[in-house]
Amino acid sequence: MRNGPKTEFDHMVWGQLPQEAKAKISTVEVAKASDLRSVAKIAFAQLLGAKPEKYGGGVWFYTGRLFDEDVCVEIDYGSMRSQIRYNVRLLRMWQKYGAGPTYEELLGFGHGWWDQIEKNQEDQTFAVLREVVVETVRMCLAMDEKAGKMG
Repeated sequence: MRNGPKTEFDHMVWGQLPQEAKAKISTVEVAKASDLRSVAKIAFAQLLGAKPEKYGGGVWFYTGRLFDEDVCVEIDYGSMRSQIRYNVRLLRMWQKYGAGPTYEELLGFGHGWWDQIEKNQEDQTFAVLREVVVETVRMCLAMDEKAGKMG
């Protein structure tokens, strides 16, 4: 709960927490968008050979190559719901399937909205996100290959 409870439910949960938990929570520092962007720039340069491109608002594109495919990772650092919101596009499939999926969406358990990234945890976060991007691309390629065999 960044900046304290926001909803009635948050207030109920906050009210039930032990004092020591509240004290610990109040000392947590979340990562700033500028720090996340700095780490993302390096992570996606290494993975995709990408240069960051500011799209607008808090949205940045990291476009490059992975598995001989043109890939774009879109990250929104300005979301009201999370610190980062991402999706992965395989550019040759983008016209056919629309906005790119996230790993969580492909597995049916989320939307690719990541929150509670703590200061000094940015490197670990983007190490995981890099792996997630690789697996998302693998799954999209496998699904596209299977769809091609079926139709």
